[in-house]
Amino acid sequence: HGTRCAGEVAAVANNSVCGVGVAYDANIGGVRMLDGQATDVLEEVHLASSQNTSISTATAWGPKDDGKTFGKPGKLAQEALMQGALKGRGGKGNIYVWATGNGGLTDDDCNCDGYTTSIYTISVGCIGDHGLSAYYTELCSSTLGVTFNGGSHREKEENKMVTTDLHHKCTEEFKGTSSAASTAAGMFRLLFYSP
Repeated sequence: HGTRCAGEVAAVANNSVCGVGVAYDANIGGVRMLDGQATDVLEEVHLASSQNTSISTATAWGPKDDGKTFGKPGKLAQEALMQGALKGRGGKGNIYVWATGNGGLTDDDCNCDGYTTSIYTISVGCIGDHGLSAYYTELCSSTLGVTFNGGSHREKEENKMVTTDLHHKCTEEFKGTSSAASTAAGMFRLLFYSP
């Protein structure tokens, strides 16, 4: 999952493999988050680790996308988000791009997700090639923007993103709001380094 997101942001130009990332000259870093139990301490470590090095961070975890679970960052993660947004990058602030979630089919609502509704995050959903929301994206008032992502309004017509994959391979099967958040993070990187 992280390899696919990283490729969307920073795959090197003219690589003759999978395509090019949105911000192909960006540096990337990763923190293993979803291999086990996500704890407040682990979230805080992830959010704090990029405070002095990253312009934007794409993040895609939160409560279950089941239409009935509410969740929010723990005390340490909330503090790390605030510190990063206000004081990261030497006082310029970090941009935390958060995926709205893939619970659209279960009527999940990202307004019940304390990560996407945080004043310190930018919540991003996805639309398909017809300009309609992807069937899996969660709709909510906290969504600040959307990116094209390969998802369609109906499952049957779905296109997907091409990006890097494990073992030096490509995939044509990537979709979801984490893909949309990665694209947006790459766009923010371009905005800050545009001549």
